[in-house]
Amino acid sequence: MNELCLLSATELARRIRAGAVSPTEVVDAHIDRALEVNGRLNAIVNPLYERARSTARDATDALARRSRRDDLPPLHGVPFTIKETFAVLGLPWTAGIHARRGRVADRNATVVARMLAAGAIPLGTTNVPEAAMWMESVNPIHGRTSNPHDTRCTPGGSSGGEGAIIGAGASPLGLGSDIGGSIRMPAHFCGVPGHKPSAGRVPGTGHHPAAHGAVRRYAVCGPLARSVEDLELAMEILSGPDGEDDSIDAPPFRRLAASDPQPRRVYFYEHGQFASTPVMVNAVRRAVGALSDRGFEAVEWRPALIDSGVDIWFGAVQSASAEKFLDILGDGTPIRPFRELARLVFGGAHHTWPALATALGEVVTRGRVSPRLAAAGDKRHLLRAAIDAQLGADGVLICPAFPRVAPRHREPYLRPLEWISTGIFNVTELPVTCIPAGRDVTDLPTGVQIVGPSARDDLTLAVARLVQESLGGWRPGRGLHAV
Repeated sequence: MNELCLLSATELARRIRAGAVSPTEVVDAHIDRALEVNGRLNAIVNPLYERARSTARDATDALARRSRRDDLPPLHGVPFTIKETFAVLGLPWTAGIHARRGRVADRNATVVARMLAAGAIPLGTTNVPEAAMWMESVNPIHGRTSNPHDTRCTPGGSSGGEGAIIGAGASPLGLGSDIGGSIRMPAHFCGVPGHKPSAGRVPGTGHHPAAHGAVRRYAVCGPLARSVEDLELAMEILSGPDGEDDSIDAPPFRRLAASDPQPRRVYFYEHGQFASTPVMVNAVRRAVGALSDRGFEAVEWRPALIDSGVDIWFGAVQSASAEKFLDILGDGTPIRPFRELARLVFGGAHHTWPALATALGEVVTRGRVSPRLAAAGDKRHLLRAAIDAQLGADGVLICPAFPRVAPRHREPYLRPLEWISTGIFNVTELPVTCIPAGRDVTDLPTGVQIVGPSARDDLTLAVARLVQESLGGWRPGRGLHAV
């Protein structure tokens, strides 16, 4: 693999500014790597390779004409990828929904526009589950995406294409979104850092499906990358109001400086609502041990309401949802799920089983939220208050990103609720960074979540940086003969 495909986006930007490497060389290296691996991964589904090469040549020529480079935009000449749920001007924008095949974006999503303004060069858009609502990235339009560390396994969802292409070394930085773990599961499964921002920090304008009403507090946009410093740089670029998404009420992100009060305490638990495998327990212990070695006070603490996570998530999201899933699958016209189920059984399916199962559940309940679930959803406030009170101003909480390493394809059908390990922190609106914490005996990555108190994205990312320094971060695995 080309050495440039092993460097962080931040380091690539530094080398470009220093004149050590050109945008053309950087982009060509990543396109060559994408061409090498994407046939086995099916991660990039709408490539922009020729446009990217042309843009890189223009960026290289622009550097040659400049007398100074210290005022370049922060990602000048650095490639990146984009989850296909985000609008990219002139590209297909389907979210994996059959009814949206042929739909082309007529604008850029806010986060895409901000990356372009920062000088980054898009390589293409990446695969997602149908309507971005499942933990495997498979849909009727683009098919199934595989894990770069073992192509028999899933890269996760719904930002699975991003996790896969970054984990394979073909993109240094990508844009994802997360309502139940859709950034953090792919980050864990593919061995890369990922950050779910606090509610109200990064605009979701130009994302489909669009979040409406209170759901915008749970469905957030954020980055995946090769290193934590890339996540911090991306958050500086992406955060802040855009004049369109009126849910954005948090100030722009600022990374924790050495002169700021530093985190001192780490709380942890090893098992969420579903029991963790031994390798995931060990991942938590390794991360906690790394911080203990740096002088952190480590205390085992598990919020009691974690055991009600599934009910809390469903109660909160269903109570806040303003749009029916039946309508989302039909792109505004509700599908007929029993007819579509027959198509699934007898051939010619327009939908995947997870999407149809969700739609059928909506039909059975008539779209109503039971009083029991509504009451459970209200407990999200109690859980958030309990975590905020325990962590205080200088503490973080470490827990598993998932009960196990990346499952084999279709295996999540047998365990369809394990995503609650991540999802519970969406409805509490807390910031969470996922960071690699080692490998199992088959070389599949393990990851842990670093949860912070309300609006303290700077704290979780600063702690993730320390864990990365101690344990090592992303590295390519054996799955694609990368090393």
